[in-house]
Amino acid sequence: MQAFYTNSFLMNSMNFILLLFFLLWFFHYFLVYKNNLSKKAWKKVDYYWLGVATIGLISLAADVRINVAKNFISSERAQANATLGAVKIITDNPENSHFCMTLIRTSNSPSDYDNTELQYQLGCKWLKETSEYFKNVQKNELPDISFGDLPPVTFDSVVLNEDVASIMRWLYEYQIQLDVLNETQEAAEPSGFESILFYFAPFLVCIALALRITKVTGEIRHET
Repeated sequence: MQAFYTNSFLMNSMNFILLLFFLLWFFHYFLVYKNNLSKKAWKKVDYYWLGVATIGLISLAADVRINVAKNFISSERAQANATLGAVKIITDNPENSHFCMTLIRTSNSPSDYDNTELQYQLGCKWLKETSEYFKNVQKNELPDISFGDLPPVTFDSVVLNEDVASIMRWLYEYQIQLDVLNETQEAAEPSGFESILFYFAPFLVCIALALRITKVTGEIRHET
């Protein structure tokens, strides 16, 4: 029930204007008109209203960070998807890839034809296993994968190794982008302390303003 009344108060920003006027009356009555503080005491009030305002500022700074982070999440997610998409292009449809092309022996075939054919067979097997692995992990939009999670490379071909190096590079960049995205998502969420301040910051600002204005009135009464 208490939470309901608190939320009802926050729903109307004009309530904080009324709260400010109430606090002004309260502080003026007890600190100025009933028993005006000494000049030295009014100097010390600066520590109180500045301290209260500083605490409220923490919430405002957190709000800025959260809003900025939320604006970047979609673009960073798109960047991570694009980076992972480059890997998908290489690994999709392995049967149609040059990894799995069929070599034909001719009279002009090089002397290491048998070894070359073996390397392509191993490369085709690796690409099929890698493609299957990606199909399984892509149930999540942005899976946490790295090159070390792929099947081990058992072939050694200059041509095929270029594509393997490309996959390794793209996955490395994908991991970097994924880390950036995770950090941004964390920044877009308030901490427990910030969540508490989120509700109390407007009240703290009202208290700080009321104290500051009351201090001016108290100092003027000392001069008149």
